[in-house]
Amino acid sequence: MNTAHPKAKTLVMYLMPAFFTCFASLQSAAGGEGDYYPVRLVVETDSDWSHIEILPPWDKDWHVAEATIIEPKKDQHLIRINGLNINGQPYDDTAIEVEFIVYLKKQTEDLEFIITKGSIGSTTVKAFNYNTDEQSRIGTFTNSESDSSTNPSKYRMSLRKISKYGSVDYTPSRKGGKNRKK
Repeated sequence: MNTAHPKAKTLVMYLMPAFFTCFASLQSAAGGEGDYYPVRLVVETDSDWSHIEILPPWDKDWHVAEATIIEPKKDQHLIRINGLNINGQPYDDTAIEVEFIVYLKKQTEDLEFIITKGSIGSTTVKAFNYNTDEQSRIGTFTNSESDSSTNPSKYRMSLRKISKYGSVDYTPSRKGGKNRKK
């Protein structure tokens, strides 16, 4: 025999969806079940241009949430950033460092990408898991080829390291990411 008060049953019915929504939000905030892996990329280059191309299946849904020029401190207006492309001045070997915060849609395999750059200098990508205060390094990838005008080199990031702290909810802005200069 059920002795619960009828109003208590109604209250529980109304509170259950709110409870599960709140629980899901807390789980996601704690590095649980979202749709995206947040990754911090620090790109250091002394080539006049560099491009990072994310390969399938990861290429379908990824977003640069923020791009910040760290170096050089002066003449930052001469550097152009578009997505994961960095363009300096032609034939200029000025050291450029840019930090990107990227959200990658969850996948089931390692992330492959290509670093392409100009014929001078080198480009290094340092990748970090960005889902916790204690960021862990995913890897460091350096292209120092100078055999052609584009010098493409292919690399792989481990899914195990990318997903180490879980995924987060992310809603891309309509305007794309922010470009900032320090």
